[in-house]
Amino acid sequence: MKNGAEFCELIEAKNELLKGKDDIIMELKAKEVLLYKNIQLLEEKVDMFVKKNKNSGHLESQSGNSGAVSPLTATLTYANVTQQKQSKTSNKSSGQAAVPQQNTSKNATLGSQKQVSTSNKFISSQQVSAAVMQAQTAHKIHEIQQLTEEVQVENNNMGWQQVRKRSSRRFVVGRNQENSQIKTVPKYVSLHVTRLQPGTKPAQLKAYLQANFSDVSCEEHESRHPSLYSSIKVTIRQEDLRRAWNREVWPSGALVSHFFQKRRVPQIRTDPQEVDQVIAPTET
Repeated sequence: MKNGAEFCELIEAKNELLKGKDDIIMELKAKEVLLYKNIQLLEEKVDMFVKKNKNSGHLESQSGNSGAVSPLTATLTYANVTQQKQSKTSNKSSGQAAVPQQNTSKNATLGSQKQVSTSNKFISSQQVSAAVMQAQTAHKIHEIQQLTEEVQVENNNMGWQQVRKRSSRRFVVGRNQENSQIKTVPKYVSLHVTRLQPGTKPAQLKAYLQANFSDVSCEEHESRHPSLYSSIKVTIRQEDLRRAWNREVWPSGALVSHFFQKRRVPQIRTDPQEVDQVIAPTET
């Protein structure tokens, strides 16, 4: 029973851990959706910022105050020149007419709105989203792998202790019967015989069983329904127990089983000086 209870506790703990794992995964998915929305909002703000700085850059160039060029204007100019070179090269290779410079400037301006310059290298918003998703996936996998370690730490904090297997006592039973001077006490077992007719006496059952058992004793046992049937406690030697499980030994309809004596449950004492007394079943 103890092993079964421990197994049930382990199953319940495992189910709780799996449930917690599912909750963590759902929470991470919700955070992933929120992060994706924040990325989209950030991309929109970057586009608006690029448009705003582009317009302010055109106004500064027209006013002609200070001939300094802002970093954003220099980036846009570099993008325009690069786009023009690429378009000229593609036109020459295909044999088509060159695209006017005005249209090329528009295409470069539109393309620069969706790109961010970092040391003369352009990173698109799609690449940023892919990198964020990859990092988030790696982080999620790492958290799932660390769940077992966290559970072990929690178990240690709860005070779980490893119980060692209790060693059983070893004993032997003697079989030498040559020395007749030393006698041993035979071991007895008790059986519970019920479903007998009301009024059946233990002496009657003893006389019936003496034909099959050399040493047998019977005593009356109170049944649950005395008006319906009677019960008798039968005590025999342990060596005759195998013979007792033969159906031909007992009267027809009699129900035979092992006899178990009820153990009294100790009561809780309020006085610490009093000691609980437990009546244990006597082994005959």
